[in-house]
Amino acid sequence: MIVLGTVKRSDVTTGAQQLQLDLLDGETRDDVPVYEQAGVSFRAYADAEMLVDAIGGSESNLAAFGTSARGKRPTVSIQEGEGGLYFAGVFKVFLKNDGGVYLGSMSATEPAVFGNALKTEHDVHAHATPFGPTGAPIAGLTPACFSTIVKVS
Repeated sequence: MIVLGTVKRSDVTTGAQQLQLDLLDGETRDDVPVYEQAGVSFRAYADAEMLVDAIGGSESNLAAFGTSARGKRPTVSIQEGEGGLYFAGVFKVFLKNDGGVYLGSMSATEPAVFGNALKTEHDVHAHATPFGPTGAPIAGLTPACFSTIVKVS
């Protein structure tokens, strides 16, 4: 049996996120675990909708899948295959269908630089001195240096 539920509260301090849900039939259920994709974890919004499955057909074994908060997700038009991580309706890490990764917003002017390209950018990144740019990188990346090299919007 699969039913629609609405999140009333969430708890992320346990091994699996636990929800209090109002089910479609009006019943409230506590401590329903959420099964998330490995490597991605987001606390469910209050009033978000979730699909709830009674595992083995038993309502004593409920599990929640796929949270969706209609007023919180981005509503901009994107191409097939595009998407990313968002907060409060705005993409913060955006992956374009051409392979570009944009940090800060989907409208960043340049894709982020990763891997060997990041090392190359760091190695040629110049810092201002009283005598002009040094051409030599400093040890480690400062936040300002990082945002310049990685193209954070």
